[in-house]
Amino acid sequence: MRIGVDLLWVRPGINGGTESVIRNLLKAFGELGEEQFLLFVSPDNRASFESLKGYPNMDFHLCRVNTADPKKRVVWQFLQEDRLVRKCGVDLLFSPIYSLPRHKKGKIPYVAVIHDLQALHYPEYFGRLRNFFFRYSWKKTCRTADRIITISDYCKEDILRFCPEAEGRITRIYNPVEFAGKDRERETVAPGTLSEILSKYGLRAGEYDYCVSSLLPHKNLDTLLRMKAKFREDPTPLLISGVGGRKEEFDARVRELDLTDRVFQTGFVSNEEREALYSACRLFLFPSVFEGFGMPPIEALSFGKRVVMTREASLQEVSAGKAVYVEDPYDEAEWDEKVLEALSREEEVVTFPQYEPLTIAKEYLKVFRELL
Repeated sequence: MRIGVDLLWVRPGINGGTESVIRNLLKAFGELGEEQFLLFVSPDNRASFESLKGYPNMDFHLCRVNTADPKKRVVWQFLQEDRLVRKCGVDLLFSPIYSLPRHKKGKIPYVAVIHDLQALHYPEYFGRLRNFFFRYSWKKTCRTADRIITISDYCKEDILRFCPEAEGRITRIYNPVEFAGKDRERETVAPGTLSEILSKYGLRAGEYDYCVSSLLPHKNLDTLLRMKAKFREDPTPLLISGVGGRKEEFDARVRELDLTDRVFQTGFVSNEEREALYSACRLFLFPSVFEGFGMPPIEALSFGKRVVMTREASLQEVSAGKAVYVEDPYDEAEWDEKVLEALSREEEVVTFPQYEPLTIAKEYLKVFRELL
């Protein structure tokens, strides 16, 4: 079986968790070596997939469209991709996002992933045109894809409420999480590297709280800021890594609460940097109230970190009850109480074999094979 994979949407370092998911999955497909894959890449993102060339079952097709221009990319996919897929002789097209060609002329099965319906819940994040596009694309995918994959039971229920006609063609497959050190021995970050990273932000190991998050309002970072401002007897700094969102508003809020010496942002960080920051933090805090999956708290728990988070959307489902949970996500006093509760616990490595990339890759392959 030869599987085409649409990677034209990947903008390296910009797509956040969705990008991590597909990279973890492709690496697992390569390690399994059970099927052949043809990766559709663009001139401006193909270099980021160079490491996959080491797998004998991975080939590349360079498409004449740049991922840096989303509008042109979407038009190209709508009008050209179906013809290209048939020309390249793949047996199945896998789109790791919700965007599919407008017309399907052949009998090649299409499998698409809908990670969440964020724009349905937070339309204020997007302009009128983008909101229309999201809804159009989700509806079209739910009606025309041979199989729809989503990443949690929460998302599956959400999609079926929005598009009931997807019933019978939607499958839940959790996200693949690349755990550092599969033997669970967490000495994976060289001490010199760790000290360099921490010194960059003026931090010391075990003396900062960490969060991996964009700056969008539903991430609820304002509650953490209010907690840090109100309970100043705990001077522990808060470090935030992530891209996207309303940075100017967030920075203004940090200044307003007089937290410029206690709240720091790294922006985008490499996997190595993020793992180092996980490994050295005091607590991992995740105040988000909407996630299709929520990889950061899973990664933090796998590092043996004590995690304080909400139960909202998919978060309790995917974290399997292993964290300390706040009942009211917006109550800074409760957050302070839960932080103290977490600090009273011993650190403990939590394993999540159900999210291992090879396990998840096999679930995807099962879906692909069922369609052929």
